Amino acid sequence: MEKEVLFHVTDETFNEGVLQSDLLVLVGFWEPWCGPCLSIAPAVEESAKEYSGRIKAGKMNGVWDWGNPDSYSFQRRKGCSSGSGDCSQV
Repeated sequence: MEKEVLFHVTDETFNEGVLQSDLLVLVGFWEPWCGPCLSIAPAVEESAKEYSGRIKAGKMNGVWDWGNPDSYSFQRRKGCSSGSGDCSQV
């Protein structure tokens, strides 16, 4: 089994895993119905592999865990938080 290159970021792990990391952190925020979110996931994973040891890369589900990003002015794309399945129309 291949080791997963992305760590799972949650509201509980955001401060320690992201804000207090000694490495630069790349976090891919996604929602299950968001096509654009899912389409960039392979690029985030590839970057994690390519820059392993120099960056830390993770993914954060915007449906289950969104408390901390809201605290830091992250914004969802228009339509993505609705669960409508149509995040491509901005």
